[in-house]
Amino acid sequence: SRYVNEEWREPEKLPSPVNSEWDETHASLSPDQSTLFFTSNRPGGFGGLDVYMVKKDTYGKWGEAVNMGPHINSPRDEETPMLHPDGTTLYFASEGHSSMGRFDVFYSQAMEDGSWSKPVNMGHPINTPDDDFFFVPTLDKSRAYYASYRFTESVGRSDIYKVDFDSTYNGSLAVIEGTIQNTKNLPPEHIRILVSRESDNELVGDYRPNPANGKYLLFLESGESYTIKEASPEAVEFEREIDIPTELAYDQTNQVVMLQDPLMMPPLSPGYSPVQLETGKPERVNIDDQPADEMVRDTTYTIQILALKHYPEVGLWFFNELEIDSVNALQGHDGFLRYVTGKFSTLAKAEQYRSRILKSGRYKDAWIRRWEPLRKISEEEKYISGR
Repeated sequence: SRYVNEEWREPEKLPSPVNSEWDETHASLSPDQSTLFFTSNRPGGFGGLDVYMVKKDTYGKWGEAVNMGPHINSPRDEETPMLHPDGTTLYFASEGHSSMGRFDVFYSQAMEDGSWSKPVNMGHPINTPDDDFFFVPTLDKSRAYYASYRFTESVGRSDIYKVDFDSTYNGSLAVIEGTIQNTKNLPPEHIRILVSRESDNELVGDYRPNPANGKYLLFLESGESYTIKEASPEAVEFEREIDIPTELAYDQTNQVVMLQDPLMMPPLSPGYSPVQLETGKPERVNIDDQPADEMVRDTTYTIQILALKHYPEVGLWFFNELEIDSVNALQGHDGFLRYVTGKFSTLAKAEQYRSRILKSGRYKDAWIRRWEPLRKISEEEKYISGR
């Protein structure tokens, strides 16, 4: 099912070679949207449910389904495969290998020759003598969510658990957002985003854009330079280079832009406490603490478009849809950096401007707040146009 215009479309059954007359029980897309990992008990496997992979061809059609071999698959069942955004770590559940009981969570690393390393059991306390599966880590691998039966403490059957790790991922992934050029108006499914690392010219990603809006996300190691090619089945249509600094600074271009690091706080929404947002349990609070009937007189309004706690400096590309001279950055005493735009003498004028900038689709978190209370909780004001 595709998510288009904030609605899920009707599900479409995947064709052969993914679905067959046998059992297909789970599937997940790779981060570059070009490879599907799925499980099937079709003939020709190593026993029970096996993990298969199938890649899209140059025209966006699924190619041949390939069994992932005896390093991943065992004589018993394998389930819930999921490739991490690093592109090299495959998590899956297995009843075979060195399972502690029933399904255990394992991971395997992609090797340079295309093979997969011997699976590693994630061990206790993640795995138990009962079923453990659907292991999904965060981008920086500091946390993961998964399902487990754990009969001694289960509310029902399988429950969802969260696990935090003492040591995090050694690498540093950056998330890059871009939009295809598609100057020839080709079908979006025919376009690929080929990413090569410049240090060794190795192809590290074969990404596919969202066919609904042409946008794509790249997951790349920081501290490296890359060549990004927008390719049709016949030729390379567009090419550019990008350098991703270790500190994950924003890239100040329209075609490829840097998003926040994996530990970014969510944007602050009206009426929510920063402390509660950090815990993941929003609690309604009265931020401005002023009666509603007083908010219509002797008040200056502004529009908050973004608030970050773990932040590099935001690139000017982010404010392209705004009047740049009106954008200010406010460093709050609470540790948040808030970006605001405009000062309006009436609520109606503020609402009119907010409605206009929402049409770009970039500032979905924009909301109107009073200027004076915001100024009081801020340490200093930076004018973005002066940077």
